[in-house]
Amino acid sequence: DVRIGRIFNCYGRHMTWTGGREKAVAAICRKVAQATHMKGPPIEVWGGGDQRRSFLYVDDAIEGIRRLMKSSFTSPINIGPAKSYSISELVQIVAQTSGKHITFKYVDGPVGVPSICCDTTLLKLILNWEPQVTLEEGLKVAYSWVEQRVIDSRAKVA
Repeated sequence: DVRIGRIFNCYGRHMTWTGGREKAVAAICRKVAQATHMKGPPIEVWGGGDQRRSFLYVDDAIEGIRRLMKSSFTSPINIGPAKSYSISELVQIVAQTSGKHITFKYVDGPVGVPSICCDTTLLKLILNWEPQVTLEEGLKVAYSWVEQRVIDSRAKVA
């Protein structure tokens, strides 16, 4: 039997956070973790900040997959939150989570499609479930994890 779950912008501990292959959450967390309070240069954010995405915390991704695998549903199903955030909102939430007062500027760079938002109709109907971790809650863990990697990488250089 086959199950097809489409995961939307998954983030959390152990995500790729450096090296050019990281996704939006990891890149923003890293840039904020590396930034100094307002004294340093602004962090760069690709595009105009109005691109929208649904962000799924890894624990919810695992739970969604677990529920899908236990079901008899064999058509594709979206696994992600119904709420989407602009990249500008993501940057603000990460900055707030960090406790830093930083500045940022928008620069040219890859931005992808204007909006990707998860339709959770089937998720709720078939699996009687939806993601439970808010972006703010998930970012507390994800940012802390990335920040520790940044600190560790600085210690290795010193």
